[in-house]
Amino acid sequence: MVNDCRVSQARRAFVLAVGLAAASFIVMPTADASEGTRWQQGYHNATRMLVGARPSATGTDLVAGLAIRLDPEWKTYWKAPGNAGGIPPLFDFSKSENVADAKVFYPMPNRYVDETGTTLGYKDLVVFPVRVTPRDPARPVKLDAQMMFGVCKTICIPAEARHAATFTVADVRVFPPALAKSFAAIPETQAFGETGSPKLGVTAVRFADGKRDTLVVDVEHGKGADDFEAFIAPPTGTMFERINRRAAGAERTRFTMTLPGWIPADSLPGKAFSVALKADGIQREVSLRVPK
Repeated sequence: MVNDCRVSQARRAFVLAVGLAAASFIVMPTADASEGTRWQQGYHNATRMLVGARPSATGTDLVAGLAIRLDPEWKTYWKAPGNAGGIPPLFDFSKSENVADAKVFYPMPNRYVDETGTTLGYKDLVVFPVRVTPRDPARPVKLDAQMMFGVCKTICIPAEARHAATFTVADVRVFPPALAKSFAAIPETQAFGETGSPKLGVTAVRFADGKRDTLVVDVEHGKGADDFEAFIAPPTGTMFERINRRAAGAERTRFTMTLPGWIPADSLPGKAFSVALKADGIQREVSLRVPK
C-alpha cells in the first residue's frame, strides 16, 4: 500500500547536510572483459561492473550490469526514492570510448515503510542492467561508468564509485546468470491506455478538479484492489509529498498525488513521469505525460 505521510523539509535538509559531509572518494578498478571489475568497497556497500552479451532480434547485444551490494539493514534507492526522501541513482558514461549509447534499466523496486514515510528501493544486492550500443561494432568498447547513489540505514548517505571495462562481443559471448537475472527484473513496457492480459495498466491521467498541484492516475487490474503494487516516479525536478490510494470500482484503483507546497503547481503540466506495476509475477511500466 502507498503510505500517506508528509515529509519534513527540515529533515530533508539535515539528511543532505550529513550526506555531503560523508561523500566518498572515487577510485576506478578495471579488469578484463571475462571477469568484469572486482568489487570496490564503499561505506556500507560494495560495487562492481559485470559485462556480457545476450541474443537479440538484431543479433547479439553488448550488455553490462552495475551492481550494488549492501550491508545488512542498509538499502539503496530506485529512480524515485519515495516520500521519505533519499538519493536516486545517477550514472555517467561520458568518459566511455566507442559508446554511442548506454541505456540503464531499473529493476522493480521494493517498498519499505517506517515512521519517516515510504522508501522505494533495494536491500542486499541490486544489479542495474545496461544495454550498450557501440559507435563502431567492429572495435572494442570501453565502458566507463561513474555511479552516484545513496545508501541508508536511518539517514541517507551519498556514495560514489567508478568502474571501467574494455570488451567486444567476441570477448563476452556468455550471458552471466547475475546479468540474466537483472534483465529479467526489468518491467515490460506498456502503452498508456492498454491493460493487456492479465489485466494491468494505466487508463487515465488527469488533474484533480480545480487543483493543478494534484494529479489523479487510474490503474485497471484484474485482481482485488490490494493485490498489486504501483510505484510512481514523478516528473524530474518534482516530488509527490502525499500519495493516496483508494478503490474506484471492482477492478480499478485511483491514485491521487499532491505536490509539496514549496514546488510550484505550474511545474507539472506537460512533464513526463512513469508508473511501474507488479502483480502475480507480472511487471509492467507505463510512461506517461502530465496533461497541459
